[in-house]
Amino acid sequence: MPVLYTILTLLLLGSLLAVFLYRHALPKTEGVLKVEGLTEPVTIDRDKFGYVRIEATSVPDAVFAQGFAHAQDRLWQMEVNRRVGDGRLAELFGEAALPADRYLRRLGLRRAAQVDLDALDAKERSLLDGYCAGVNAGRRSLGWRLPWEFRLLKIRFVPWTALDSLTWIQVMSMDLCANWEQELLRGKILEKLGAPGAALVQLLTRTGAVSVPSPHGEDVEPIYRSLQELYDQAKTFLPNGGLPGASNAWAVSGKLSESGKPLLAGDPHLMGRVPGIWHEVHLIAPNLNVRGAGFPGFPLVVIGHNEKVAWGITNSYADTQDLYIERFHPEDTLQVEVPGGGYAPLEVIRESIPVKGMDSVLEEVLVSRHGPLLIRNEQLGLALRWVNYDPSHPIATILAMNQAGGCAEFKEALRTWQAPSSSFVFADVEGNISYLMAGDIPVRRNGTGLTPVPGWTDEYEWVSRIPFEELPCVENPACGFVVTANNPVVDSGYPHHLTWDYLGSARADRIEELLKERPLHTADDFQRMQTDFHSLLGLRFVRTLTQVEAPGRAEEKVLKILREWDGDGSKQSAGMAVYQVMLLTSLKAILEPVMGDDLFAEMLGSPTDPLSVMAGHTGRYTTWLVEFLENPAEFAHLETEESLSELLVESLKRATRFLEERLGPDPTRWKWGTLHRLQFQHALGINRVLDKVFNGPKVTIGGDTDTVFQTAVIPHQAFVPAWCPSWRQVVDLNCLERGRTVLPTGQSGHPASPNYMDQFPLWHSGELRTHPCDYLKSLKLKPRQNS
Repeated sequence: MPVLYTILTLLLLGSLLAVFLYRHALPKTEGVLKVEGLTEPVTIDRDKFGYVRIEATSVPDAVFAQGFAHAQDRLWQMEVNRRVGDGRLAELFGEAALPADRYLRRLGLRRAAQVDLDALDAKERSLLDGYCAGVNAGRRSLGWRLPWEFRLLKIRFVPWTALDSLTWIQVMSMDLCANWEQELLRGKILEKLGAPGAALVQLLTRTGAVSVPSPHGEDVEPIYRSLQELYDQAKTFLPNGGLPGASNAWAVSGKLSESGKPLLAGDPHLMGRVPGIWHEVHLIAPNLNVRGAGFPGFPLVVIGHNEKVAWGITNSYADTQDLYIERFHPEDTLQVEVPGGGYAPLEVIRESIPVKGMDSVLEEVLVSRHGPLLIRNEQLGLALRWVNYDPSHPIATILAMNQAGGCAEFKEALRTWQAPSSSFVFADVEGNISYLMAGDIPVRRNGTGLTPVPGWTDEYEWVSRIPFEELPCVENPACGFVVTANNPVVDSGYPHHLTWDYLGSARADRIEELLKERPLHTADDFQRMQTDFHSLLGLRFVRTLTQVEAPGRAEEKVLKILREWDGDGSKQSAGMAVYQVMLLTSLKAILEPVMGDDLFAEMLGSPTDPLSVMAGHTGRYTTWLVEFLENPAEFAHLETEESLSELLVESLKRATRFLEERLGPDPTRWKWGTLHRLQFQHALGINRVLDKVFNGPKVTIGGDTDTVFQTAVIPHQAFVPAWCPSWRQVVDLNCLERGRTVLPTGQSGHPASPNYMDQFPLWHSGELRTHPCDYLKSLKLKPRQNS
């Protein structure tokens, strides 16, 4: 018995020690701290949600304090993010992450960031260096209280640098600009299917007639396949899973709001992770009073509002990347063919990749006149041309956005926005509302970036950028509102090619429909709109099935659910569940016989690597299928053995079997949420033990790729959501202090913190946190942390 008591006592003491160490890894957020690097005292206040308010006597001191707060809340996230940009993940995760490092080294995000660093002027460099000094001061203030991830993986934090911050901007741009993956899929369709492939590409791009570049008879399929395989292995470790994401943003003028001033709403959609991508802050200094969301690792506010103007951002999906097929010299793979039949040497960059548990690996990066070769064999390579390889000024651009005095100044600030190309909606206190697609978008001599093109000719070179004055723009439209939701924003009369890769228009159409339902709107209305689950596209799909006849009683019940459905896409909806399954089985019945198993799976978003989340094509097939079914004459182009009606009946049978197997034989008990479940996961949460510590709860949820509350569907993973709202804001320009926001997880990256997942219940239920008008006064009464 004494031995048993001793063991129990030791276990108890060990547990208490573990809890003590776990909770005491949290940073100190109250009292006074003395740190080096500030010119004057700075106040950092936090509310109960960990929302950070910083008041300083200068902008450099304000961003120093922001860096300090980032280090306190998100140091581990920042460490992983910079390792993504550097291509140093294998040093943490071992050989499994080596393909990711190989891909990232070839892509050269850190090399692109160095170009930006070299282009900074003295003011930009001073501001960025001040932010980095704040990060490193924040790290020193933690002492032994490092986040637990550092302890578990046995790594140390080296000082943060300006190059680290600029590299993270390149990582975000990479995640939102994966257009080359769409080029690759279209190229593979053409290579594998020939003339039928060209017809299919025409249908997928909705062009009617498309000029397809010829690879001059080269056997490009092996390098297409190899690049896709490498990328699928790599993106498992990328912050956004290699997904382009999506977003909503809209605004109304004062004539459509009860307050008589503009209202604005925005919710960027990105991969659901813990911790989340955004960190909320309010920065106050002379000539700076801005609040909103920014990136841990980078200063200032990326999306939010100041005292004069508010803005939201969505992905424009503009095509800013091209893949060039490079043809090697027959006897020297370090030379590629150039126009005129000659050859030019490749730049060779040799980099050592550290790998946990094994020797470092040498990676040889080759760079042609177009850009780095992402993949190669003995005959051919694929080089990436990307606007990000040219110098940019993100610090100056975002500072100008943060300090803008109205819509006109905000628009001018976007003149130097390079990448990722983005759609901005903005509104000011004077009553103006605007839309602008910002960013560098190439003008090509020939072609439209549809597929990879030959690099040994000048036929497909970039000759310029779309002039800023000619970018899509709307100012104070007569209708009184502007809306963007990754939808096409120009018609055939626009003089420049933007992209083939928009998402559908269903979300934008639904937002416009809701805006037209009421004569005047309030912030409450916008909040409800952000969590709207109504499926316009689903109802369009149902209308295409009027001629389909059920072959049996079970199928008849399924059709009855669809035909009586009102478009409700909430988690309780049976109609949404039937629609989602039927949509997928219909697409499979129509396209799989034409494309084959592998290409069809890739188009749906299924990656070639089983560990990867999905391909970047996910979410595009829904609108294509509905438009195709609405125009059945196009079906003749596919040359299938069965008629369209026969294929739809077969898809109905498959959908019925799936629903009965997954949800049971009783249709009255079917619910979309039973299939559609969401969980925000941590990078270490794949471990069964750490899952309970780091991951968020698994919940049922409504919506899909095409609803305003977007939870983009991963079909090959049984309808798990891909991306979702990563932050939501509603701003009333009549009272900017009463802005409303919510994060999907929480402000802190420490699992032991009360702010780790405290906003998730609000986010999941569609609520926002309101910042009251007296918020600033209440904070000044009780400063919690001075540095």
